[in-house]
Amino acid sequence: MIGAVIINKPKGITSSNVVVKVKKILSCKRVGHLGTLDPMATGVLVVCINKATRLFDYYLNKRKTYIAEFTFGYETDTFDSEGIVTNSCENIPTYEEVSEKLKKFIGTFNQLPPMYSAKKVNGKKAYQYAREGKVVNLKANKVHISQFEILQKVNNTFRFIISCSAGTYIRSLCRDLAHSLNSFATMTYLNRVKVGQFDISQAVDYDRLTLDTIKTNLIPIEDLLCDFDKKIVNDDEFKKLINGVSINDNVDGEKLIMYQNQVVGIGKTQNGNLKIKVNLYEKEI
Repeated sequence: MIGAVIINKPKGITSSNVVVKVKKILSCKRVGHLGTLDPMATGVLVVCINKATRLFDYYLNKRKTYIAEFTFGYETDTFDSEGIVTNSCENIPTYEEVSEKLKKFIGTFNQLPPMYSAKKVNGKKAYQYAREGKVVNLKANKVHISQFEILQKVNNTFRFIISCSAGTYIRSLCRDLAHSLNSFATMTYLNRVKVGQFDISQAVDYDRLTLDTIKTNLIPIEDLLCDFDKKIVNDDEFKKLINGVSINDNVDGEKLIMYQNQVVGIGKTQNGNLKIKVNLYEKEI
């Protein structure tokens, strides 16, 4: 079996917990997710099986869409509802004030990650320093927000839809939005509804994961890499490529190599020579 399953992760478990469950169900060692979700977050988690785990780098830059709730009036050390309250205020912005300020967050800008994050500093995760009471300097990341809209306001809580680049911290967005309004806010809900081309409607609920539901909902490699051009090879070309030998090809760039309706791997053509860059071939699927 090779491919991916889209799982609807529930609140209160880690992304690693989901991977462990899939491993146990499939009795398979090679399982991994393509982008983590915090324990308090729910929603789309793309979990790859066997050689599909080699696609991690190809999903690093996939856009994501979230439904998030920011509650104004207080801030925690983690910027979400699982942290300890560190600041509070009585200044609660109006719907109009928030709506107007959102315009300044559309586009590309540098964002400072939260201290309670998996960002590494000198080989150690930032949240490990934070738990030890140590402060370290984190580097800002360049992020892009293409959609940031209010869906609803109930008392001090605003619900938003946010579409953003990979590497965007919604908790940091909550902090920065509140600070720009001379207020404090905490992320109290987060649901990832889309990763790349996959949305929540395709996801299997965590509690429904079985061998049958995984097989039924397995997404083949070809669909995971649907934005790649295809290169169909014959018997002789296939044998050469699978043994590390390049073949002639006229179009430079990366492409999905196909043989007998099966994915061989991701290849790259340079100066007329095509070689396999990521081997995805398995004799049995």
